[in-house]
Amino acid sequence: MSNLSIFVEQPDIQERFKKVLGKNSQAFIASMVNVASNNNHLVNAEPMSIVNACMISATLGLSIDPNIGQAYIIPYGKKAQFQIGYKGLIDLCQRTGMYKTINVEPVYEGEFRGIDRLTGEIKFDWIQDNNRRKSLKQVGTVAYFELKTGFKKSLYMTYEELMAHATKYSKSYSRADSIWKTD
Repeated sequence: MSNLSIFVEQPDIQERFKKVLGKNSQAFIASMVNVASNNNHLVNAEPMSIVNACMISATLGLSIDPNIGQAYIIPYGKKAQFQIGYKGLIDLCQRTGMYKTINVEPVYEGEFRGIDRLTGEIKFDWIQDNNRRKSLKQVGTVAYFELKTGFKKSLYMTYEELMAHATKYSKSYSRADSIWKTD
């Protein structure tokens, strides 16, 4: 039995999760123990840091199962931290009922045409043939959302800008097993 398995049996820990999750608390706690035991890096993290990171996810109503991709518990040395996944962000957005469209799309060579500096509108010339498109080099990614109120926002980042962002902000970027290196 792992340290976390023993730790989460404490009545105060059980009660914390029960207050947030009600009858689903035991299933979430089992998922937390499973996630921690199946991650070689999390095995050495302080149990309370794992509980605190998981509590954030529980409070937001997001799954910590890595296969679902809503939230992740990431070890940084002996401390575990909550990290929302893009599927978790989408889920939270959908729950508001305010979003008309949310999308992220790879951009391939020849598709990006520029940005109107005044309006911020990004111009693309999308290649419709998916086979031809996928044979080209991906040069960036565009994210877009539109609210039901009509407000729209988009962001385009080149591959180089994405890598610079990862280098600056991702604590796991330099690790060989980082998603930045494996995916």
